Amino acid sequence: MICLEGIINEGEARKLVCGHVLHTECALEMRRFASSGCCPMCRAADPNLTSLQRLFQDAAGLHARGVYPEAANLLTEILKIDPMHGKAAHSLGFLHAKGQGVDQDFGRAKQLYEQAREAGCERATTNLGCMYENGTGVERNLEKAKELYEEAHHAGNALATNNLGYLYLMGRGVEKNLEKSAYFFRLAHQHGVKNATFNLGYMYEKGLGVKQSFPMAKELYEDAHQAGIPLARINLGLMYEKGLGVEQNMERAKELYQLAK
Repeated sequence: MICLEGIINEGEARKLVCGHVLHTECALEMRRFASSGCCPMCRAADPNLTSLQRLFQDAAGLHARGVYPEAANLLTEILKIDPMHGKAAHSLGFLHAKGQGVDQDFGRAKQLYEQAREAGCERATTNLGCMYENGTGVERNLEKAKELYEEAHHAGNALATNNLGYLYLMGRGVEKNLEKSAYFFRLAHQHGVKNATFNLGYMYEKGLGVKQSFPMAKELYEDAHQAGIPLARINLGLMYEKGLGVEQNMERAKELYQLAK
């Protein structure tokens, strides 16, 4: 759809590469709602009409390749156009938290995570919970961490589910409850969180909140080992070294210990 309203003053106008003129707000709306990146009248490509969806995809690709400064620039551009772009706010917050491509700034990271949380990004809610759990850039507050993890868990974030399991395992900000811990680890494992797979394996190995089962522990450790979790390799190695639920095999134990390094 092309806006047919007249342009009253130059401040409302955005001249495209092809020479056509759009309302500035119309051009921004096109970018917000996944435009083709082309002039709506002559279909000429224009980088100033690149959609936010495409910019975010480009930023994600840059991040994956370790080109952090350019990724940060694209994310900043997205947020200038749409401050409620939750994924962009979360991603830029993560860069500030890690000091990747930008100065490490936990205060800025927290601000961006809160912005993303307000926009409905449950991953940002989880990361905020981590900040409160560990006292990173904020005063440590385990009750606040639990509240945020629960919010993200109910929104479908399996990382938050795993973190809740850890809180109940260790009694951090909650009364220690091994059954609840195993329940949350199992849920997160079922949703593909491999740290939760390891954690659930540990629960079965030790009989914490579940009936002790070395075969189940081995199966879960094997799964986590294949996903590259070093602790799973160590614990699996110990099972082979001690013959826990498996035939004792020192060579296999050494292999696993070596892989864990």
